[in-house]
Amino acid sequence: MEASPLFSVIIPTFNRSHLISKAIESTLHQSYENWELLIIDDGSTDNTKNVVNSYSDKRIKYIYQEHAERSTARNNGIKNAKGLYICFMDDDDYYLENHLELFQNEIEKQKYPVKIFRNGFYFMDKGKLKKSKNYPLNSKVHPVRFWAFHFCSACTLAIHKECLFQNKFPTNYEYWEDTHLILRLLAEFPFQQIPSYTYIYSMYDEMGSRSVFNDGNLRKVCNKNIAAINDLFDASQDLLIKCLPKNTRQKLVSKKYQDYAEAALFYKKRKDSKYFFFKSLSNGIHFSLSLRYAYWLIRFIFSGVVYPKSKSID
Repeated sequence: MEASPLFSVIIPTFNRSHLISKAIESTLHQSYENWELLIIDDGSTDNTKNVVNSYSDKRIKYIYQEHAERSTARNNGIKNAKGLYICFMDDDDYYLENHLELFQNEIEKQKYPVKIFRNGFYFMDKGKLKKSKNYPLNSKVHPVRFWAFHFCSACTLAIHKECLFQNKFPTNYEYWEDTHLILRLLAEFPFQQIPSYTYIYSMYDEMGSRSVFNDGNLRKVCNKNIAAINDLFDASQDLLIKCLPKNTRQKLVSKKYQDYAEAALFYKKRKDSKYFFFKSLSNGIHFSLSLRYAYWLIRFIFSGVVYPKSKSID
């Protein structure tokens, strides 16, 4: 009988045949080799299938589905995964070669716990490679409280499959879906931050924030983010209440509007930026956002100073 892999790496993709090879090859080049790679093609109409099938490694599995967005594709990957731990990667990102090995070292040391492990990631900021925020070692802050206000990303995690039996990505929200799942998981299961940075988070013009702001649907997209936040707290309040202060929902909504106010101003959408700023204030004036309020006011009055780029604000 063929031994089960320790890791199932799940990559959802849609019409990214020109980018996905780097993600595949970064998995092939992992120093730890007991893995399977599930590429979930979310209804691509380009050459994705041929690109994937050009790799002869039997650990790579191609699964096609009708177009249903990223969360459904990821859940499909979870359903088909044979690994004990589930990992994710976006089709335009890649792993450093020790990404899985660092997880494996901790997992074997702890005798394969039902637990969530995380490596940090690198991202580009003004042309420079920078490190993500990591959960502080020996922190007394609950992981749910920490990651509610920092970008975690499912792609940085190795999640024991038992954690995902009753928890999936929300398929009715195309934004904030990572955080929606991650906060639910962290409220139930142990979490460990590995003090390493092994995931490379990319940005392409056709994806993420840039296309959103060029499409002119800012308020619609922002409202989808807010709806996802409210859905999480409506559906999981009993689970989250032990981990979070009572005003967390209001603070998250206010922060999300402020995120959009700043990003809209960067893309010279002044009317939208002003709208989002006052929506942020209407959900409470929070001390932790006070410097950002002041910074926005200065930028709004003296416009023309560029904000840092980011791949995504969801």
